[in-house]
Amino acid sequence: MISFTLTYANTGEVLWIPGPGQAGDYLVRVTVSDGESTTDVQGSTNTAGAGSAGAVEAQLVSVNIETTPSFPALPGQDVLVHVLASSFGNIASLALTVDGQAVTLDAAGRAVVRATQPGKLTLVATATDIDGFTGEVTHEIKIRDLSDSAAPEVAFATQTLFTVLDRPTDLFGSVADSNLDYWTLEIARHDAQGSASVAGDRTSGATRGYIKLARGEGPIEGSLYRMDTNAWANGVYKLRLTAVDIAGRLGQTSTTIQVASSQKEARYLRTEIDATTTLGGHSFELTRQYDSLVRNLPGTFGYGWRMPISDFQLETDLPIQNDVQRRTNTAGAGSAGAVNLPSPSGVYRPGT
Repeated sequence: MISFTLTYANTGEVLWIPGPGQAGDYLVRVTVSDGESTTDVQGSTNTAGAGSAGAVEAQLVSVNIETTPSFPALPGQDVLVHVLASSFGNIASLALTVDGQAVTLDAAGRAVVRATQPGKLTLVATATDIDGFTGEVTHEIKIRDLSDSAAPEVAFATQTLFTVLDRPTDLFGSVADSNLDYWTLEIARHDAQGSASVAGDRTSGATRGYIKLARGEGPIEGSLYRMDTNAWANGVYKLRLTAVDIAGRLGQTSTTIQVASSQKEARYLRTEIDATTTLGGHSFELTRQYDSLVRNLPGTFGYGWRMPISDFQLETDLPIQNDVQRRTNTAGAGSAGAVNLPSPSGVYRPGT
């Protein structure tokens, strides 16, 4: 335990520089006394390390909503809503609204809400403790449509199917369902082994799979997302459009697109020359190159780093035979492919 005594301070700032052996998590607590009464404020947990700094923040009120039943209700069904809250100080008040209308809670923080028409009811619970700190949480009551027995219908528009993007472009599609819960548009990159890997470094470098581009909760027909090719590496990508209705039925479709733009305003490209030698009268440079647009993909010198003179990467939308890790189909009209050459814009289009 480390203690500081602050008698007079104009800024209220306490500076602590962790020393050797003091790395780890510390719970910050501030005690203020005027000689007659004492107030404790529990702060956030801060990690001590090289160059770390932490600010004391009052603990927010934690609020949670529980519903019974927890699964989608039927029209006319009563749903028991229970608002739970906790804080460093005692809870002074609880409040609940349903679609913006105030609902009275009993002494235990409960209320009965009737499911009306198919769709969703938005619950917002607010709690305030005796110190005046508040917390808020939002929850949805989903209501099924008994007349809906079909999965959502999803489709990409013709102009998006197997398209080549050489400039920022809208991705078009449609989602239709009478009792829709939500839809998502996701993207993944086909790497040299044919598996889908995350593009654009929206997640950690080791993560592989689809990432979310857009999400909605209502039917849509038109632009789903505007793809900024300046922020994406050239290559072959798979788009996946998924929709789920309130009953849990799923509709899904996918297509392949190719990014092939010469303008990369969001790219950070760095080249390091490690050595220079002469072979047969020709100067040869041993070079490393870092590309921020592929910083989640492994290269000769680590993620995002490659040796331009030797690293070669072929991307295609052809399926592979998983047991032997090789492609058995032949490229034809409409096949997509990209070659990563020493020139960072290397793109190949079959038939051209």
